Amino acid sequence: MPEWEGPDPALRAFPWPGLFARLGISGLFVPFTGEPHLLMDGPACRFPFRSFHDVAHQRGYAREDEANFLGWWLGSHSGDPHYRYSANLVAWEYVLDALRFADPEEAHRMIQSVPEGVRDDRARLRAYWRQFEGPLEAVGTAANNVFLKSQGQSHGVASYGRMVRLLLWDFDQRRVVR
Repeated sequence: MPEWEGPDPALRAFPWPGLFARLGISGLFVPFTGEPHLLMDGPACRFPFRSFHDVAHQRGYAREDEANFLGWWLGSHSGDPHYRYSANLVAWEYVLDALRFADPEEAHRMIQSVPEGVRDDRARLRAYWRQFEGPLEAVGTAANNVFLKSQGQSHGVASYGRMVRLLLWDFDQRRVVR
């Protein structure tokens, strides 16, 4: 893809990581500098995906569902198994969230069917974010929701999860080509 060609992006650490974590923000593309800023601590299993997601913003994909899909696509097609795992773990979590809404019992069965290592990573992620829960998280989510809606993403923070529609489209395209 030509839009991915060019110099490697410079990923920056948040200047105040504790504040951003308390706001529930793990990554942020800053359009004024053209740089993605990320939380550099926390469980490593999501870091590659977050990086790809924010690089998608840097390359011009503003919508959150598109940036999530491209984060998954780039990671899942990487030669690095850690990148593939990160991308597929995040995609699986979004699919699981959608399935919980449609069929909670099947979602529970899906959780039980994954390897113990995946369940351990999910537990580490929940423990990491639990330490930052509080009133600032609600403020951060509400502010992000308003911002996304003001930018034409009518689903606000729910836009992130709409990547599942793109995953299903990709699955259908690959199935039709076979």
